[in-house]
Amino acid sequence: MDIQEMYDKISKYCSTLEQYRYYYYLSEPAAESEIEAVEKKYSIKLPEDHREFLLLANGFEMGTSAAIFPVGKIEPYDYGEYKDYFVIGQYIGDGSMLLTDGKGGFFEDDHAFGLKEKSFSEFLNKWIIYHLEDDLKDAGVQVSNPEREAETAAMVEQMRKKREELRMKRDNGK
Repeated sequence: MDIQEMYDKISKYCSTLEQYRYYYYLSEPAAESEIEAVEKKYSIKLPEDHREFLLLANGFEMGTSAAIFPVGKIEPYDYGEYKDYFVIGQYIGDGSMLLTDGKGGFFEDDHAFGLKEKSFSEFLNKWIIYHLEDDLKDAGVQVSNPEREAETAAMVEQMRKKREELRMKRDNGK
C-alpha cells in the first residue's frame, strides 16, 4: 500500500469514527516550500515517505495515542544519545517518539525496546491504521484488512508450533 492509499484509508476511518465521537485530526497538506524550509533550516533530509505524507496532511493527531507533527513542529531531539535525531511525532502517549536521523532514516524510540529503525510507511500501516481499525471494531463497524488477518493467522500458527515443540520436549524429558 502506498502513502496515498494509506492516507485515503486513514481519512476514511477518521470520518467514520467521528460519528462515534472519536476525534482524530488530519491537517491540511503542507506546501513543498514548507518542507524544504525545515530541511534547509536543520540541514536534514526527511524520510521520503514522511515527506509524501506531509504533502497530503501536514500532521495527524490521534488523541493521546499518536501524533505526526506538522512541519513547523519538527525539531532537534535534544536528549541523551539521540542528539543527532529530529522529532517528527510521538506515539503511545508515554513519550515514545518518532524520529528521523536527518539522512532520510525513520526510527521509533520506544521506552521499553529502545531505538528501532523502520519506515514511516510501516509505522502508518502497522500502528496508525491498525489502531484506527481497532477503534472501528470497538464502535461496532465491520472492518476487513486481509494483510492484517494473514499476519495474525501466521502468528497464531507460529505460536501453535512453539507450543507443540515445548510439549514434545516436556513429554520426551519424562
